Amino acid sequence: TLVWNGGFRREPNVRPGEDPLALATLCVGLRIAESTPVQVHFSGRWAAALATLEPGDRLAIEGAEPRQAEGGGLAWWRGTSHSVVNIFRRGKHAQINEQLLQAEDANLPSWLGRLPTKKVGGVYPYVRYLCTLDTGVDANVFTVVWENAKSGPFVVRGANSVGVNVNVVDRSVDHFPCCSWTSTPEVIQFSLQVTTHGNGLTADTLAGLPFLCIGDIVRAHRVRTLARGQRFLNMVSQTYSALVWFQENQAGGGGTDADERRFACSSLSGCESDTITAADEERAAALRDWVRDRLSRETLSSYLSTIAQFLDADSNRDLVVRVIQVMPREDAMLVEDGSTAEPLRIEAAFPVAAAAWLFAHVRPGMWLKFRDVVPSGGDLLARAHPACVTRVPTWCLDVVQRISTLRARGHGVATPGPAVVAAAAVAAATVEEATAAAGDPSVGAVDEGRPVAEDILRVKEQQVSPARAAAASRRVE
Repeated sequence: TLVWNGGFRREPNVRPGEDPLALATLCVGLRIAESTPVQVHFSGRWAAALATLEPGDRLAIEGAEPRQAEGGGLAWWRGTSHSVVNIFRRGKHAQINEQLLQAEDANLPSWLGRLPTKKVGGVYPYVRYLCTLDTGVDANVFTVVWENAKSGPFVVRGANSVGVNVNVVDRSVDHFPCCSWTSTPEVIQFSLQVTTHGNGLTADTLAGLPFLCIGDIVRAHRVRTLARGQRFLNMVSQTYSALVWFQENQAGGGGTDADERRFACSSLSGCESDTITAADEERAAALRDWVRDRLSRETLSSYLSTIAQFLDADSNRDLVVRVIQVMPREDAMLVEDGSTAEPLRIEAAFPVAAAAWLFAHVRPGMWLKFRDVVPSGGDLLARAHPACVTRVPTWCLDVVQRISTLRARGHGVATPGPAVVAAAAVAAATVEEATAAAGDPSVGAVDEGRPVAEDILRVKEQQVSPARAAAASRRVE
């Protein structure tokens, strides 16, 4: 039984005269009985023919060659020109051999082929597993939001729009632990480009870019797949793409009336004609139930720590925390997770556009995941990349554990300590000093329609002198 499909991988650096298809590879994981999955590698036409294998497919492979590990024992299997592969999927059967693949009129079963994006029989077809996608094709997909990509907000070339990339998953990674879904080398990693109309990175356009939550469902029509190397595939929005955001209603209704629907759906592409069918709701609900079941039992990250562990380790870590206070003029917020008596101050100032986008959306009470948080050289002070922050649902295991810790400590909101208050005073002094130097009282905020780079950098790149920082610290004391 196939448990994972590593994805069809094309060689990005093809020399003149070389056949790109001959260099393509595919690796799949097969479980035999209850054993640990074994890897089977295919190349060339074989890789292309088997690229749409799905988890759950049953395979019978003849003529595969074993490959030995360096220390002895079986490392993996390799498909050869003598191989014969029988594929069984939901009552269907196909047999593939070298003779079929070499034939000019090779006729593979349609259920092993690529799906169209137009309606078939009045219904849109959707890719069942992201791992079956190839680069350079249009596709309709349902995806699960995992985290915001580090690239942050950007201007889309050749279009009057701005966008962000979101790392997404689906059941393609069901075999792996949640903490390795976007890091395991066995499978391709996927991202989805979300765009909105807008002219440049201004306050309005950044506020209009969505700040999605882990576990949210996004339906995308007619997105274009573009490979980045062999391990990353980005699904890019086009002028005719349409994205819909499925947010679970707090009431969690399951009735047929609009007010009782499980999801509140909104367009992410500005399309007013998006239609949501009962089948769409069922598909979104199935994905939501799957990711909720997994994240209710597993941690989000193998690098995750509490604030107390982060401070003791004095090294980069991931954090899941609750926001206490937001200070957008200082690009900072106070957060807690119950492991310390005082909150942690996290500054997320650069890149500037990413910081403006983050602070346009963050509110007190939100639970956030910070990726790769850096110690700031002081007690309860840290820095983070603003694009590496993602909302976290309250039902996931990591949040549930921290809520339990907060309740056990018997406090609602932690009180900032002297170091955090001093840092806030220094940051406020930075803004005041830079504003005065610029001679523009509006510099501290982002004005509507003005590019963020012009509006904020004049403040954020100003440096406070050591004497002024010391003075601010003395005033706090």
